[in-house]
Amino acid sequence: MYKAIIHAGGKGTRLRPHTLNLPKALLEVNGSRIIDISIKPLINAGIKEFYFTSSYLTEMLQAYLSENYPDLSVTMIIEDEARGRAGAISHALNNNTLDEHSKYIILNADDVIEIDIKKLISQHETSEKHATIVLCNSFMNPYGVVNYTKNGVENFSEKPTMTLPFGQGIHAGLGIFKNLSIFKNAEIPSHPENKIYPKLVDENQLGTYIVNSWQSVNTPDEYTRIKKKYSSQLERYPNS
Repeated sequence: MYKAIIHAGGKGTRLRPHTLNLPKALLEVNGSRIIDISIKPLINAGIKEFYFTSSYLTEMLQAYLSENYPDLSVTMIIEDEARGRAGAISHALNNNTLDEHSKYIILNADDVIEIDIKKLISQHETSEKHATIVLCNSFMNPYGVVNYTKNGVENFSEKPTMTLPFGQGIHAGLGIFKNLSIFKNAEIPSHPENKIYPKLVDENQLGTYIVNSWQSVNTPDEYTRIKKKYSSQLERYPNS
């Protein structure tokens, strides 16, 4: 069975004042929290063992998870210094908090992805790659787009959803690994994109899984879009 590592650290400074007294993972969305939306696909896939890296208001997040998810095994990995996402995993491996030989799904608490984790696992294991990363083939452009011809402007599109051509995708922050051996000696601080993913690419050991819906929650504008998107379609969770 897979285990999950969720990066929930960071002070969310770009989201202030929403995060002055609340970790980003606990921001409210239609009666639920961002973390509820993030972990629901994992729970639906039967994952019960979770590790959360955190460096800001950790006690609040831990209390929320303990109260609302009593059937899950939750371990908090407290980051007392900035180690980066890869560095945090390396540190936890070297102090035996994480098991190097287990299979893991790794994601960010503030990346909201509509995904079937069982299908991801199936594709990943069929591919026999060491890791598979999730890519989104469309994104919400944060800028106004002008459509024009040689005769001039045809129209304006304010922050449109744009689809990328085949062969391109935006990394949605989620990866699945057959083990954590490649993180063992990761530099501190560092992120997987620095050396781990390039090494896997060189070895032809990094696969992709495509989704149609992903949204990060790093700014007030992104938070507003997530609340609007889920205002009518999100059932109360975890109690739904």
